[in-house]
Amino acid sequence: MTAVKFFTHASLATLIIFLSACGWHLRGNEPLPDNLRILHLQTADPNSELSRSLKRALTTLGTTFKPMAQKPPLSLSISKLSEQRRSVSTGSRGKDAEYALISSVSYQVKNSAGKITAGPTTLSVEKVYLFDSNNVLGSYEEERLLRHEMLRELVQQLLRHYRALKTTEAKPQS
Repeated sequence: MTAVKFFTHASLATLIIFLSACGWHLRGNEPLPDNLRILHLQTADPNSELSRSLKRALTTLGTTFKPMAQKPPLSLSISKLSEQRRSVSTGSRGKDAEYALISSVSYQVKNSAGKITAGPTTLSVEKVYLFDSNNVLGSYEEERLLRHEMLRELVQQLLRHYRALKTTEAKPQS
């Protein structure tokens, strides 16, 4: 029994060492590269849920926000979130049975000289859900939850695109 415990502990320790040595991180939790950490964030509606979620996520990744007057190395401009709902299918009684929800947002990144380094690019997320005419309140609640999930996905897409920037012109400022 002691040999089994020893083998289990040794295997666990080896796994932990290998995971830490290979650079493995939880997805989305690794800090941004230094050249992307100082940023001016411009959104169509600074008080929108999209703006707040994006700012919170960028802050978690180590971003410092600067006003344009301080000439930050990068400026990320986000358009207003566009949300659509369209009927996908109808039931036997001719009523809508499925809806597609589409959320999209456009962004572009400029350097301190005002040159566009990325974009304009439109990101979108689409989800389909069944509309239950016998449980309208439940269907609307499902739509609300899906829209919230779609917003999180859009923020993650924005972060992945921002992280992937290859900007040599953006130098970190002290």
